[in-house]
Amino acid sequence: ADLVNLFVVTSKPLDPVNEHDKRALVTDLIAQHREKIDKIRGGIADHELYDYNKHDDLWILRFWMSHKKSAAAIKAAIYTLEFRRKHKLDEKDIRHVPPHKVKEGAYFQYQQFLTDDALHMTVPDPQRGVIAFLKMAGFENKAEMVEKTTEEEWLGAFLYCSEWTHQWVDYVT
Repeated sequence: ADLVNLFVVTSKPLDPVNEHDKRALVTDLIAQHREKIDKIRGGIADHELYDYNKHDDLWILRFWMSHKKSAAAIKAAIYTLEFRRKHKLDEKDIRHVPPHKVKEGAYFQYQQFLTDDALHMTVPDPQRGVIAFLKMAGFENKAEMVEKTTEEEWLGAFLYCSEWTHQWVDYVT
């Protein structure tokens, strides 16, 4: 992927995708919710995992937009920080290895039950985000998959897909 060009494209506000696209600009949302963002930051700033440079206004805004109450947003942000530590999600940048190219770990175990073309995920499109292609017929031996895949492998597989997607979304936003 050409990350330089991707950054250039996404560093400017995008045109609406159609006449129904009424999404606000991120900068406008941050300005609109500045007071709440600052309140939530105040509630998490002393947490050992909070990093002012990493957990920026946009990161905090997502919690406000999801919960609409400062106390709930603070609780969710702290849970997220701890969840990410527990599952070692902040240890490395995995954007260079899309899920269908993984060759080790829980996701690799999970994909042993898939044909080569069952799942492909794209680098984010500036207008549409990350696109996942699922070919359900490519999920071979579904009964064996359910029987032999451990809970840890299921969780690891879905965490990898989710984290890969979110790292790209965070990068482009």
